[in-house]
Parts: sequence; C-alpha cells; structure tokens
Amino acid sequence: MNARTRLAGLASCLLTVVGLIGLTLAVNGHAVLASQETEGAPVPEPRSFTVLVGVGQDTASGSAFFPQTIRVRAGDMVTWRINSDEPNAMAFLSGQPYPPIPVPVPGGGPGEAMFNPQIAFPTRFPGAPVESYSGTDFRGSGVLDKRTPPGAPVNDTFSLTFDTPGMYPYVSLFSRQIMQGLVIVEPANATGLPSQADLDAQAQAEMAHMLARVDAARAQAQSVRREPGPNNTSIWHVRAGARDEVEELGAEVLDFFPKDLTVRAGDTAVWGSTFFHTATFVPSPPIPELFIERHQDAGPPMLLLNPLAFAPAKPAAVFDPAQHFSSGLIGPFGGGSFSWALTFERPGTFEYICTFHHEFGMKGTVTVQAR
Repeated sequence: MNARTRLAGLASCLLTVVGLIGLTLAVNGHAVLASQETEGAPVPEPRSFTVLVGVGQDTASGSAFFPQTIRVRAGDMVTWRINSDEPNAMAFLSGQPYPPIPVPVPGGGPGEAMFNPQIAFPTRFPGAPVESYSGTDFRGSGVLDKRTPPGAPVNDTFSLTFDTPGMYPYVSLFSRQIMQGLVIVEPANATGLPSQADLDAQAQAEMAHMLARVDAARAQAQSVRREPGPNNTSIWHVRAGARDEVEELGAEVLDFFPKDLTVRAGDTAVWGSTFFHTATFVPSPPIPELFIERHQDAGPPMLLLNPLAFAPAKPAAVFDPAQHFSSGLIGPFGGGSFSWALTFERPGTFEYICTFHHEFGMKGTVTVQAR
C-alpha cells in the first residue's frame, strides 16, 4: 500500500424497508422476510451483484452506496466497486463500534500515530477466496481506490457471499454516519427479487439526485462572509469544502470557497470545515505525503501519520511564506477543531492546498494587498 492512499440515515432506511416488505420473523437471530420464501420451490443458481461506492469526479464528491439498499438470496455474492475519484473504505461492523481512524504506533513515541490497519487493509487480501458473511464478524474492504500506485496490489473492489437470510447494515469508515447501506438477504429459494438491471436503474436515479445536490452545495457556498476586525482590519471566512445544507446528504464539493481570496495587509482569514480538510501552505516542493511507511518483518507496513500533513503548524504570529503553515486536520476528525485562523501582513499571492484532496483540485490562493 503506497503512501498516496487516502483517508468522504440507516434508521429511516430500515423503517422504509420494513414498511415495504411487511412482517419479518426472527430465525437464528436474524430478521428474515417471511413473505418472500416459496415453500418447496427449487433453489436457483447463486447470482452476483454489483453496488457502486461513491460518485463524482475531481472536486465533486457524493458519499453514498448506489443503490443504498439491495435484496439478494442466500448464496448470492455482492461486489462493491469504487465509483468516485475520492477513495473510500467500507465495512460490516456486526454490532462492533466504528474503529478509530488513527491509532497509537506500537512501541512509538508520545503522540506518534498511524492509520488504523483495520481500516487501511482489507480482511481478504488479493488472491484469497471470497469471504462469506452471516452477520457475526467484522468484514472490511480496506481503502478502495481507482488508482493503483506502482508496485501495489489493485484494491478497487470488495466482495462478500451472503449465506444466511437476514438484514445486514454496512457503513463507510470515512463518511460514517452519512454513508450507510443495507443488504437484505432472502431465503435461497425466494422469488421476485430485483435483477442487476433493476439495481443499475435504481443506482443511476440515486446518483443523479446526489450529483444535483453537489451542484446545490457549490451554489450555496458562493457567498463570502466578512466581519470587521481590530484596528480597521477584516476577518474573512473561507469554507474548506462545501456540503449540501438542505438535505444533509453526503454531497460535497472538495474545494475552497472562495477559491481565490483577496485581503489587505493585517487582515485575518479563518478556514472552517464540516468534513476533514486542511489549509496548508507549503513553502517549497514536494507536497507532504499523508503517510510515512514503516516496514514490518511480517504483515503490511505501518502507515504513520505524517505530521506535515496532519498536524497544525503556526511557527509565527503572522504568515511567513518561507515557513510551513498548516491548519492540520480540521473537521469532525480533527480532534475537536473545526476552524483555523491566519493573519497576513506581507503583500503577495500565496498558494495553499488541502493535503487530503489537492490531487482532485482542492487548492486556493490568498492575495494580500498593501493597506
């Protein structure tokens, strides 16, 4: 796994499903659809289905599974395929809590952290048999990414065979409460289930709605907020990422708003985020990698969090283009920090990036004019 790997309402969904399918029975601890089984009917050959993970290109990002809910028979296999430029990771938690994203480095120093291998790497490695799932164990995809770094195995799909009827929720390990899905497994001889063509049509409709909400998020973020500051200066507010404010779906634009900010010497810019982003000024190339790989004699490498990519850095009270300045991770996964402020005195135009999403186009500039 190369260091370029990234770290984007189930209850209502369940209510909708229950309302549609009617009575359920508890069999072996699982909720089984009583109305779908045909007594004495022959068992058809197992089928394979595909679900898409995310949607969007470049700065447009829709965090959802398409379709969100599917119905299959016991014995069928489902494959999830990454469908967005933004990587993702998914898992069936089986009642376990969400695994933390950073974890301490075994034997590491104070504050040293690494990307949780339970999220970074799949429970089935390339070449191993497809896993079966019955709702009792953790099953995870690892980081799904369209891109394959040189020398790394391809990991753009995740497959499971479902052997026991039941209702199985699953989640994104990045978008978490926003991005959730459901697999309903019927008895092996159930009839009247959707085909892949039916699922594709449903997925296309859901993706079209999501991308419309991405466009809405972009439109909602166009206004620039400015407040008076001390000594006749101004405080400018910059959005790091824009999420849909109406439907609260996983629709986001991975960009800065405004993308190009113009201020006067002495003004302060405040970056705010509701997801996970950084505002990072890199004084000279290269852009810092997210992770520092540490070899292990057995197993995959440890992916240590690079402080230059994750940690806040403000080496001076006002911005100095010769030094590394960064908000560090701001947003829900930023240790409680949702904003970061920086004061500018020196005239010029200064470029900055989000270390997580700069490859998708999440870059901005601050132009400082003399007062």
